[in-house]
Amino acid sequence: MTLIGWLIVPIAIFVFLWRPFYLLPLMVFSSLFELCTVFNGAIGQFVFGISVFSFVQILIAIRLFVDTGSQWKKLLPRSSSARSISIPLIGFLGWSILSAFLIPRLFAGTMVVAPRGSTQGFPVLEPLQWSWSNLAQAGYLLLNILVLLYSFRVVTTPRKSRKLASTFQSAVLVVIVAVSIQCISPSFYPYEFLNTNPAEYQGSDQEIYGYHRVTGTFGEPSSGGSFLAAAGIGFLASYLAGRRGILQIIGLIFVVVALLYTTSSTGYATFAIGACCLLFYFRRSTSGAKHAWIPIAAAALSLPLIVLVTLRLKPELFQAFLSVTSGKTETNSFLGRLISDAYGLDIFKETWGIGVGLGSSRSSSLISTLLSCLGIVGAYFLVKTFNRMRKLFPGQSASPSLQLTCWALMGILLAGAIGFPDINRPPLWALVIIVASQLAVHANVVSAASGKQFKNGLSLEESARIAPAS
Repeated sequence: MTLIGWLIVPIAIFVFLWRPFYLLPLMVFSSLFELCTVFNGAIGQFVFGISVFSFVQILIAIRLFVDTGSQWKKLLPRSSSARSISIPLIGFLGWSILSAFLIPRLFAGTMVVAPRGSTQGFPVLEPLQWSWSNLAQAGYLLLNILVLLYSFRVVTTPRKSRKLASTFQSAVLVVIVAVSIQCISPSFYPYEFLNTNPAEYQGSDQEIYGYHRVTGTFGEPSSGGSFLAAAGIGFLASYLAGRRGILQIIGLIFVVVALLYTTSSTGYATFAIGACCLLFYFRRSTSGAKHAWIPIAAAALSLPLIVLVTLRLKPELFQAFLSVTSGKTETNSFLGRLISDAYGLDIFKETWGIGVGLGSSRSSSLISTLLSCLGIVGAYFLVKTFNRMRKLFPGQSASPSLQLTCWALMGILLAGAIGFPDINRPPLWALVIIVASQLAVHANVVSAASGKQFKNGLSLEESARIAPAS
């Protein structure tokens, strides 16, 4: 057991026994520390670490079995809006587990991108065979979906929904504090204490033109940058939706500045695309309202100004910024990403759209990894799940807190499409769980207020006015 394990395990067990709801906020915070483990081990040459995130999820899964017992049919009653999200997601889980154990044997020998191999940013190819990575990824996905089912069971009121959403905002603050410490005194930040997973890449020592790239609470700058970009998109959506207090504005500024310090090209691209989409989205919704253009114009003008001022105050950061933006296409890492994604799509074609199984291959983006591993079937179930969530989203009438988390989820999915391949990435699933819980509570409140039973796939765009957003 690691040092952090001796600290976290007793706390998590206490929460498990006496405050089970708070296992969910604990899971959200633990998702920030992707390389933090409670136990490290090895099976032959397969080295692994049980992360804090996975350990908390295991406790939640046990709690779900204890609380539910044999009454699984009552877990997702037909009258619950959570059912519309859960059914395609359970289909995704079933196909993923089947693929992880069956398909590596079906297509044995096919050349795939090694899940744990790279050479100077270029992918390493190896013949497909079943490995412990298949089992591990299937186990992680099972835990993620069990936690989602648990959240549907315990997050049943608007108050609990808001509490879970506020946990995400507090988690963003933790990342900003970590970035601040790394900027002021890199040697003071406890990298060795928090980044203990021997099976994952440690990127806390990266430098560009003498500038030490910060990682936040994550294992490498791109991980921290993609998370902060998603958070920035969420904060901007909350601001444009009506939450325009001074704390909200300050929070957005700090998130953008922290994102700049990560020097993550994935984070920069994610935030830029997401911010443009938000400004256009809210412009359309307020085109007829008097003075509605003012906050949109303020955001459109102030965000570039924040970037320029920050870069002006720190010349070495400016040089690093140029290197990871205008000079990115000339690097080996960029070329390696393109090759990896192209080969992932080629695997998808070679397997007739079936894929090589969950955990068998790892490209450089979520889309390529999803198609190469889970094929058309897996992509269908996952897209259907997010489409169900989209239909539950009440649009412009959603509360600022719901806008924040939903758009942050969109941001982290966009970051995955640009440059993150991990289907089981902890921050991604933490946001899925938060947003799905919020949407289910909101839909149930609207359904109860209207006196109508919820039906799968019902759009709440019109009915959102019946009850206040949760």
